[in-house]
Amino acid sequence: MTPALTTFSLPDRACVRVNTARMFNYTAARESRINAGRNLTETAAAMGVSVSTLSRYERGEGEPSFSQGMALVALLNLHPFDLLKVTDGAVA
Repeated sequence: MTPALTTFSLPDRACVRVNTARMFNYTAARESRINAGRNLTETAAAMGVSVSTLSRYERGEGEPSFSQGMALVALLNLHPFDLLKVTDGAVA
């Protein structure tokens, strides 16, 4: 199956191709949460999801909605691109 790729041009970056089917980098999300000293309970509450849902996201068993992802970015003081999968210099 060919991934659903969308190309975006951003003012502060070159053109990027985003795999809109699976773009959440669950490993980076978990590592960022731990490095920020946040636990699952408080992070899930800030995102508006249950602890079990956040745990599933962090295991790669689903992806947050856009608003949930942006809540996570804000809570952890990240750039949205920090939680996207990147391969060969392109978001994939």
